[in-house]
Amino acid sequence: MNSRKLAQKQRSELLAVDPVKLNKGELLEYIVGFGSLAPSTHNTQPWKAKIKNDSIEVKANLDAQIKVADPTNRDLYISVGAFIKNILLACEALGIKTDLKIDLSGQKVAVINLKLTDKVQTKKLELLTAMANRQNFRGFFEKSLDKNTVNNVFKEVKKANPDVVSRVFDDKETIEKLARLTADGLKSAYAKEPFRREIAGYINSNISRKRTGLFGYSLRMDLLMSIIIPKILKKKDIGTKLAQLNYASFIVSPAVVTLSTKDDKESWVKTGLVLEEILIKLTEKGIFSSIYVAAIEIDNLRDSVKEITEDKGNTKPQLLFCIGQTNDPLPYTVRKDLEDILAS
Repeated sequence: MNSRKLAQKQRSELLAVDPVKLNKGELLEYIVGFGSLAPSTHNTQPWKAKIKNDSIEVKANLDAQIKVADPTNRDLYISVGAFIKNILLACEALGIKTDLKIDLSGQKVAVINLKLTDKVQTKKLELLTAMANRQNFRGFFEKSLDKNTVNNVFKEVKKANPDVVSRVFDDKETIEKLARLTADGLKSAYAKEPFRREIAGYINSNISRKRTGLFGYSLRMDLLMSIIIPKILKKKDIGTKLAQLNYASFIVSPAVVTLSTKDDKESWVKTGLVLEEILIKLTEKGIFSSIYVAAIEIDNLRDSVKEITEDKGNTKPQLLFCIGQTNDPLPYTVRKDLEDILAS
């Protein structure tokens, strides 16, 4: 089975399960399964989960570090935060109360204690559907966007998450500035051979059976391009061309979102929690997202993003993404088997 069909099968099978019929062990694994649908940089899925009694312990898989592009593990911990949020949302959908404790000792990230009852309730199944439907869109958004819907989502998120500053920009001038910084970031990154070789190693052909990495179809590549592009990247700097393509799609986005926090591990995890909450709430409303990190990963450009977004004090931009609507969604990307996520 090719990765596209397997990715769809993974989601369909999760949504087909009747959680009411599961025993406790099966239920906790089912919840972790929805956690695994979270976004992660280069689809590395850098998380581990250990089920113990009525709790789920989440760890960072540091072996999945992207050493050149993410030397501090900032993106890795944001990804793990998104994984945690999906677990919390799955519990919310099933009427299960949770208590999250962030614990960054060793590779541990958090412990989620679940207050299980004799029988789960199917309260908000639309959350499960949204987690299955969410994707990182690459391409051109439609120009129109329901501002009231977006504002309501962010108003709710901001109230519940004061440690993470979320901002929505829909004016052409700011979008253009951020688009240009993103293009500059891509050109700067791809000019470096170690970066190109690293990213090439994460791009999979459309017929690959890998369970991690960026599949060509998720980058809008046909089969031939998905085979050729990684080879080209290792030898040639195509950053200028990629920057032009990204700029073109970014500049027509109806809105851009930035998330800013303090610059430490716990704040990165919280960024991931808020990111996924926003993405799932937007997905419920039929709004897609497209994540851009190039301007954040280059220090001098990150300072420019900070200036544009007017971040105060020691708060720094951690993530930048465009939002919009589209009639041209991408195929889903495959996830690891559950046994590869569950720690022994």
